[in-house]
Amino acid sequence: MSCSDKILRWLCLGIQGALLSTLIPLPITFASITTSGPATEESLNRAFVLRLPEHVVPPKLFLLKENRFECNRQSNRSSGCGCAVIWCDQLQECVLSASGRLRGFTKQSAHSPKSQSIVCKRKLADKFIETLSLCINTTALSSPNIESQPPQAEISVQYQQLKQNALCAAQYTAKLEFFKRFSNWVRSPPATSSFDVAIPRACVDILGLKDKI
Repeated sequence: MSCSDKILRWLCLGIQGALLSTLIPLPITFASITTSGPATEESLNRAFVLRLPEHVVPPKLFLLKENRFECNRQSNRSSGCGCAVIWCDQLQECVLSASGRLRGFTKQSAHSPKSQSIVCKRKLADKFIETLSLCINTTALSSPNIESQPPQAEISVQYQQLKQNALCAAQYTAKLEFFKRFSNWVRSPPATSSFDVAIPRACVDILGLKDKI
């Protein structure tokens, strides 16, 4: 999928994704989009406005006449870089774009947990569960009517099941409508979501996973 396709999805469904919609049910979208280079107002309007459903508020579009990037379509470079640099919470890492693994690992160690990026699905799922547990414990400590949950055994849930349960009803309906509207959307291979996530018992109810106990 193109970059504009992915931005279009964020405009329709929000950038927080399925997991964070548990804590932030309303879509977080862009108020404006600024770009430069060979794009035109017509192409931006076609990519980010005309394809939007009627109920979605379109972003304001700003096109810089001056090209701010030295490397562009007119350069002599024949192919793009095979690496991506990620800045997150004052941490920097270089990831191989083709595999999503950290640069510097050999084929023999490519499946090591240490080769996983901080923005891979597994790490983001673990971070979400950590954040959700913190929110639950904070609420329990601040409310006299809610008892703080002691450490309890965890249950194991498939990542895809976790995402499906995390979606609120409105987000689930919006997602169905989006993929119905864009039926040719290319999905990630199922194998990329085929792993288990450890869920503390304190998070089971809010994620609708009581039947998994």
